Amino acid sequence: MEGLAGEKVYVTVDLDCLRAEEAATNWESGLFSTEDIAWALRQISAAAEVIGGDVCGACSAPQYARWKQRIEATLDHPRLEAIDPAQALARNTRALRAIWPALTGGHEEDAGAEQQDA
Repeated sequence: MEGLAGEKVYVTVDLDCLRAEEAATNWESGLFSTEDIAWALRQISAAAEVIGGDVCGACSAPQYARWKQRIEATLDHPRLEAIDPAQALARNTRALRAIWPALTGGHEEDAGAEQQDA
């Protein structure tokens, strides 16, 4: 982390880095737990100034404007088991609630507020 000392950084957390039981995505799952990611974010925050960040990669239903995009997506994406949208939302909201405070230095209550209002 010495290389980050005094730097201003923007951090993106892609949910597909998490284990399948911790996040639902449209890609292969990674090997990290939400606690692993929260720990890494705290380490970054201790060494650098986090000026912004985002959490991306949640599971979404594919929608294509053209048939060529559908074919390309079939070749590019892995075949994954279908997941109930409500279960995907619940799993990803739990992940966000664990990661967001470490990313923002904020509070868990702030994570997923938009989800509750939807």
